[in-house]
Amino acid sequence: MNKVSTFALLAAMAFVAPAYAQAPADVHQDNQAIQQDSQEIHHDRMERKHDLKNGEKGAAMGERREIRKEKREKRHEKMEKRREMRKDRREHRKEHHEDKGAPAGAGAGGQ
Repeated sequence: MNKVSTFALLAAMAFVAPAYAQAPADVHQDNQAIQQDSQEIHHDRMERKHDLKNGEKGAAMGERREIRKEKREKRHEKMEKRREMRKDRREHRKEHHEDKGAPAGAGAGGQ
C-alpha cells in the first residue's frame, strides 16, 4: 500500500465514530503491518527487475507470482477488516437501538 492509500485509510478511520474506533495500539500495529507488506512487495519488484535485467526469466516469473500472492493476501486482509468494521457497526446500532427503546417502552407499558 502506498503512502497515499495509507493516509486515506488513516483519515477514514479518524472519522469513524469512537464506538467503532480501534485502540491506538491496534491502529499502530495495523500501520506497521501495512508498512511491512509494502516493503516486501517493493523488495520483490526490485528482485524481479534485477532478474529481468540479467536475463533470468524463470526467477523473474517466480518473483511475479510472489508479488501477486502478496497482493492477494493484502487484499483479503483488507476485505476482512472491512467485514469486521461492518459487523461492529451493526452490533453497535443494535445495542444503541435496544438501549434507546428499552426505557421508553418500560415507562409506557408500566403506567
